[in-house]
Amino acid sequence: MSGQIIIAKLKPYLKLLPVLFVVVFLFGGGLVLGLVRSLGYQPLLGKTHLTLKFYSQVLKNPDFLVNFKYTLFIASISTLLSTIIGVLLAMLLVVKAREWQNLRLLYKLPMMVPHMVAAFMITDFLNQGGLIARLLFHLGLIERMEQFPILVYDRYGLGIILVYLWKEIPFITLMVFSVMEKINTHFWDAAANLGASSIQIWTKIILPLSWPSIISAAIIVFAFTFGAFEIPYLVGSIYPTTLSVWAFKSHINADLYRRPESLAISMIIAFISMISVWIYLKFSNAYLDEKILHQNRQNQEGGRGC
Repeated sequence: MSGQIIIAKLKPYLKLLPVLFVVVFLFGGGLVLGLVRSLGYQPLLGKTHLTLKFYSQVLKNPDFLVNFKYTLFIASISTLLSTIIGVLLAMLLVVKAREWQNLRLLYKLPMMVPHMVAAFMITDFLNQGGLIARLLFHLGLIERMEQFPILVYDRYGLGIILVYLWKEIPFITLMVFSVMEKINTHFWDAAANLGASSIQIWTKIILPLSWPSIISAAIIVFAFTFGAFEIPYLVGSIYPTTLSVWAFKSHINADLYRRPESLAISMIIAFISMISVWIYLKFSNAYLDEKILHQNRQNQEGGRGC
């Protein structure tokens, strides 16, 4: 009997073995190998002594601070704008649930397009020789196509941010809308009957209940945009550049002795992404603990009232 109980308890974990294999051995193994190589372990080059000098070289490099600020700026702005617009769109979808049935399908379309394809689309549309610049030129709104503002390959990362917005707004909308639409309508009715306005219902009830999904979606977007490579590589400027592109350029350098330096940059990116996940876990656990404590207090007060 006890054996059957143990098997029953282990059954869910056994079903997860294929996924755990991929995560632990492929992702985890690559992460460990990258960490070891970033410490200077290159047996083919006769380098077997582990050292932190490559991390020191990266952190002391003046380009690190420039590229770090550039990466942080792009990730922060992309996350902030995507979150604000995505939440507002989710709210509109909830309010206009019946009228906007078709939009509930259309807004998901950008999620089906690979990021690399999205980068080429933005380039074709917003480049100084792109479709929009040509259209404005033929309409006589600009005298030369060079007068069209530089939106891609610019040093401010506008093209990168535009691609991220086009891709990540639907993602955040989906995450938040899926939570908002499942909130019990009795909350709306009860608040309205007590005299609450529409703004108060949203700010006091709906948004607080949706807050965990908003935070989780925003952190996922930030971690992705901070470490993404293909969009900054295809749409970004030569200098400054994101940390991922800087790591790639360092990695393809003909000097193999610089290879640990590129891996050190990659490990820094991974470390910052892990910090983002840790912040999310701390926030979600604190939020759940607060909700459980609040619920227990309500139950205790209800028991005393009886």
